[in-house]
Amino acid sequence: MSDLKSRLKIHVMRVVGDPKLTVRKVALVPGASGFAKETRALEISDLQVLITGEPREWETVEYVADAVTEGKPKALIILSHIPPSSRDGGMHTMAKDICQRSAGGICACT
Repeated sequence: MSDLKSRLKIHVMRVVGDPKLTVRKVALVPGASGFAKETRALEISDLQVLITGEPREWETVEYVADAVTEGKPKALIILSHIPPSSRDGGMHTMAKDICQRSAGGICACT
């Protein structure tokens, strides 16, 4: 987890599940993607960890907590919405693209 925090430059992450869980397969569902997308990833039988940005506390967080209680090898890592967040990279790229398209390629947004 410390490697993930340093690579993403995130100071705080929330983890639901066993921090000693052996991880072989991870899914990334960034932002506030919703319960359907998050559970679709978590239902992959050989997937241990879902990394997401803003899950609903009463849905995905509880879903993973229940799975762990049942003895399933599942965990959830929440990156959060506090900058830098799970969507900052995409928002920066989108802002540059919009700026370049609307300014005819001349862009002060970098």
